[in-house]
Amino acid sequence: MNKKKARLLTALLGLVATALLCNGIWQRYWGGTYAQKLAAIYHPAVPLIQPDSLWHLMQQGPHAPVLLDARTLIEYQVSHIKGAHRVEPRVEPTASQWQQVLQGQSKNTPIVVYCTVGQRSQALCQALQQAGFTQVSNLYGGIIQWQNQQLPLQGPRQKATQKVHTYNYVWSKWLSKGTKVY
Repeated sequence: MNKKKARLLTALLGLVATALLCNGIWQRYWGGTYAQKLAAIYHPAVPLIQPDSLWHLMQQGPHAPVLLDARTLIEYQVSHIKGAHRVEPRVEPTASQWQQVLQGQSKNTPIVVYCTVGQRSQALCQALQQAGFTQVSNLYGGIIQWQNQQLPLQGPRQKATQKVHTYNYVWSKWLSKGTKVY
């Protein structure tokens, strides 16, 4: 084989390899539906609660669940669900804010944890379960799904907002209602 054909073959193989790699990256980050992405994140040991079900429970006054927002301060300041206690997404029990928030609460207290899509909140749910809390749920789809169902969010100074910090560009594509911030 001459040098020209060898270079052409090498270039062609390089293009094929790049196309395959890019397709894998595309599928990983942008492929599939939102429900498929969420199904890949969630663990069956952590119960999920749908946003509309949580909204209904929140209307029950003193019997409403404790809400924990497992996002960063910057994300929380953009918007959050009314009444949510922001806790660091880290789950180490030695330095956890959630221990302070839940101090004195019964281990049977209903708790709902959320983050942007449910990955960080799931980790916190698992830590709460390991600490003995029995009524822990993860908000399905996180704050993105909450906003997509047009349920109320609070922004700075407790004012209503439709802004959602979507964590990053990849997850921002799933916010279909409201304003994306990242």
